[in-house]
Amino acid sequence: MSLLIATVTGWLAAALVAIAILASLLPRIPIARRLTGSGRLYTSRWHYRLGGAAAFAGAAHCLLSVNRAQLPPLQSIGNWASAVAGGALLLGAFVGWTVREGASSEGRGARSYHLLAISVAAILGALHALLNGF
Repeated sequence: MSLLIATVTGWLAAALVAIAILASLLPRIPIARRLTGSGRLYTSRWHYRLGGAAAFAGAAHCLLSVNRAQLPPLQSIGNWASAVAGGALLLGAFVGWTVREGASSEGRGARSYHLLAISVAAILGALHALLNGF
């Protein structure tokens, strides 16, 4: 049962990260702006909610999948990659929260850190899925 829950939370976190990234890109696509009507504010709200949910699911996955089992070398590398990805995801969520709450002049610099942290989380999360998830 614990393995099932750990697997579900891991794939849920991955899906939420992907959807949150897509939600952040929607305002830049002309047809999406016409379809949503309210534009950036609407998609930003969903980006914030999905990003927060992804951070929560990622933290749950990390906590639920910790065990003392001896793993083969590639799966150990995948677990180390996931540990760094989880930290980057939480850091990205925190920086994203400060971007949302901060002033626009501070927000520009923080957005680049948010993008970097989420990019690292996505790349290492994909590596973890390749080495451990299939």
